[in-house]
Amino acid sequence: ALNNMSFSVDIVDPLNIDRLARGRIRGYTGNGNMQIERDEEIAIKRVRIYDILGQQLLDAPNPANSIPLPVSVPGIYVAEIIYNNNQRQSFRFYR
Repeated sequence: ALNNMSFSVDIVDPLNIDRLARGRIRGYTGNGNMQIERDEEIAIKRVRIYDILGQQLLDAPNPANSIPLPVSVPGIYVAEIIYNNNQRQSFRFYR
């Protein structure tokens, strides 16, 4: 069985919560990597990955669109993506 996961993030305009902003982040895990796709106006500043106990496993400033995952043991992990003006979004993934 393949261990693939995808997620999509809707960035909400803080001045008008009912209207979605144009920016979107999409992430996929598979083959030992996390792929990040984003709209042009989103500048990813940092990606951090934590295990389920909260131990930081990776801190990648200004990451490329493909990040090698630092995990080899099956489990649940959390990826935190920091973008634009220190906005943050966290996602759980299984590896």
